[in-house]
Amino acid sequence: MSKHCQIVSLYVGQVLSLGDTTSIQVKRFDERQMPGLSSNPIAVTFSYTTAFWSWEDWEMELDWLALRGHEKILLEVFRDIGLSQSEVLNFFSGPAFQAWNRFGNIQSSWTGQLLLSWIDDQFELQKQILQRMVDLGMTPVLPAFTGFVSRTFPEVFPNSTFVNISQWNGFSAEYTNVTFLELTNPLFAQLQKNFITKQRQHYGNVSHIYTLDQFNENDPLSRDLDDLKRLGNAVWQSLKDADPNAIWMMQGWLFF
Repeated sequence: MSKHCQIVSLYVGQVLSLGDTTSIQVKRFDERQMPGLSSNPIAVTFSYTTAFWSWEDWEMELDWLALRGHEKILLEVFRDIGLSQSEVLNFFSGPAFQAWNRFGNIQSSWTGQLLLSWIDDQFELQKQILQRMVDLGMTPVLPAFTGFVSRTFPEVFPNSTFVNISQWNGFSAEYTNVTFLELTNPLFAQLQKNFITKQRQHYGNVSHIYTLDQFNENDPLSRDLDDLKRLGNAVWQSLKDADPNAIWMMQGWLFF
C-alpha cells in the first residue's frame, strides 16, 4: 500500500495521498519479502515499549504488522513443584523490567512484589494477542523455560546443581546474580517439558517456535567450545523432548 498507493500507516494514524482516484488502475501484485521469515519485535520491546499496552494498542499493532504472559505459565510451573506463590512473585521484576528478568539479568522488584492481578490481566491479554495473530496468519513465537529460577530453588532441590549468573550492569547483588539451573541437570528438562505442556494447555497448539536466550549480556561460566556445545545440546534436547517439532529461536545480540 505504501509503495503503490502512497498510503502510510503509522502508530499515530494514517497518511493518505491518493491524488486523482479516477486514474487509479487496479492491478494484481505478488511481492514477497526476503528472507521468507522475519521476527518482530525484539525481546526487550516488551519492556521498552509495550509493558503497559492495552488490547486496543496490541490490536492496532497486530493489524499494522499484517500490513507490513510468560509470567503466568512460570508461576504455575514453579508452584506445581513446591514453591510458594510469594517465593515466585519475589523473583519477578516489575512490568518495565521484565525483559531483563526473563534474560536472567535481574531479579525481584525494588518497589514491592509484582501484583498477581497484573499477571492474570497479562495472561488474558496474551490469549487475545495470540488469537488475533493466528487469525491474521502469523506464527507466534512463544517463550520456553530458560533455567533462571528464584533463589529458593536450591533449598527445594538440594540434589540439583545451581550457579549464580554474573552481576549485570551495576545492579546490586540483591537484584542481580540470578540463580541458574545447570542445563544438563535432569530437573531442567523436566521443567522445560512442564512449561511447554502447560503453555500449550492454555494457548492451544499455535506454534512450534520458541524464544530462549540464556547468555544475553550474561557471561558463560566457561568459554570452552566443548562446554558450550554440551549446554546447547542439553537445551535443544529439552525442547525436542517437550515438542518434537520445536524450533529454537535465538537473538543475534548474544554474539555481539
